Parts: sequence; structure tokens; C-alpha cells
Amino acid sequence: MKIDGWDISNAKARQARYIDGHHSLSNESVWNTGSNRPIFQRNQMGFKTFTLELWVKGNGYQEIVDHRGIILSRLIGEVVLEPDWTEHKFRAVLDKYSVEESSKQRFHVLSLEFNGYEYLETEPFTIEVSTDFTIENVGTAPTPVTLEVTPKGGPVGIPEDQMVAAIICDSDGAYIIDDADSAAIASHDYDTLVITGLSRDPRTGEALEIEIRNTTPGKKIVIDGETGKITEDGQVKIEDVDIWALPELLPGENEITTNNNWLEVVVRYNPRFM
Repeated sequence: MKIDGWDISNAKARQARYIDGHHSLSNESVWNTGSNRPIFQRNQMGFKTFTLELWVKGNGYQEIVDHRGIILSRLIGEVVLEPDWTEHKFRAVLDKYSVEESSKQRFHVLSLEFNGYEYLETEPFTIEVSTDFTIENVGTAPTPVTLEVTPKGGPVGIPEDQMVAAIICDSDGAYIIDDADSAAIASHDYDTLVITGLSRDPRTGEALEIEIRNTTPGKKIVIDGETGKITEDGQVKIEDVDIWALPELLPGENEITTNNNWLEVVVRYNPRFM
């Protein structure tokens, strides 16, 4: 087992047992006096709780105690845990611990209780020249994403043999720009992008649009679903983005659509688990 990349074997310890838990759920649904039906609210998700038990050894009682202290000193703040039995990782904070001195001179059991979340590192999803695509989230919990969108155009240096058609969706409906010499595609004004399927009303789960205005071909727009930071080429762009909930993927298949296909979309995410 590793703590922020540090192997606990350096303190003569090894993982003995993992006791799984799940994210806590809280609910504020009410049934008001005089009403014939309750007002249901969606559950709000809290920390995932879990326990790791370690066997800590040493050459005598004092060395075992010192090894326990070394491990605990690495758990003062937020950490990334890598248990031995899985590819999943855990970002968590130590909530409490206990010690059982099973054999005072040979080994002690250090029980660690954590609050955090479980995730699996994956490769980013990338797609170009498409107005709709599907992402399969193998996680079992809602998963935040970092959305990267780069509008294309002549100045980006797209090869001419790729610049033959673009699908545009606006208030007048959908239509195709088909131009072998790429002039119409390169000169088209992609001022506003609209993306659906990644943002939802946290109260109802209803799908919401993400609208990005004043876009420029070749300039990457990044919406970070964990930090809430929104940038274009590294500069803050929050005033040009309408977004009511940070982007995330639900467990299973997620259908995403855009209002034109002349762009590159990258979705970075690490599936999370209940």
C-alpha cells in the first residue's frame, strides 16, 4: 500500500484488511402539514467512508511504536491512497485511528478510518468533427469532468482535405457547409458553442446547456468540473460562459451533443465509485 506514492513497507508495515463503505446520502424532502403529497428532493452525496487495517512490525516495542508514528505523520493532511488489492485510488483524509497491540514485541494492528472518494485513473476521451458522441462511464457514482473545447478554422492550420464539410445548428435549424476549398468553413463565424449532456440541475437532474460565447478558432476553452475554473488559452473566461452546474458524467452511457461539428472536444475524467 502507498500513501502519496510512499510505500508503507518503509515502516515495516503491510496492508492486512480493507473494510469498504459507501458515500453518505442526505435528504431534505418534506411533507408539509395540510399537503396531500410530500415534496421530494434528490439525495445529496457526502463522503465515502472506509477503513484500512495495517500490520506494523519492528525490532521490539519502541521500534513498532516509532513505525506507527511514521505512518501517522504522513496522514496529517489530504492524501492519495493506493491499496494493494486494486487499481482504484482513494483521495481522502484520516478521520480517526486506533491501535491494537496484538503482540507487543512483534506487531501491532493500526486501524485507519478515512473520509474521501474512490476513483480510477483513465485516458481522456477525445473526438473531432462530430455533433454527438457517447462516453461510457464505468464508475458507479457521478463523476466530475474537465471539458476542453477547441473551435477549428483556417487559422488553426487544418489540412485542406479535412476541411470539406461542417454541420451547423442554429436558430434556423441544422445545415451543412460543404466547400472543397475550405473557404466557407474557415470563414464561418463560430461565435457561440452550445453543449448538452454534461451539466444537470442538481435538484432535479434535468439536463442543462453549457453555452460558450465569443470563441476563437484555435483557442482552447477549459471548464474544470472539480475546481470550477473556466479559461480560454489560460485566461479567465467566466463572463462568456453560461453554466448552471459543473460538468459531470453519470454512471453508464452519457450522450453529449454540440451545435456544430467543427471543433475538437476532450473530456478528462476519472470514474468515481459509490
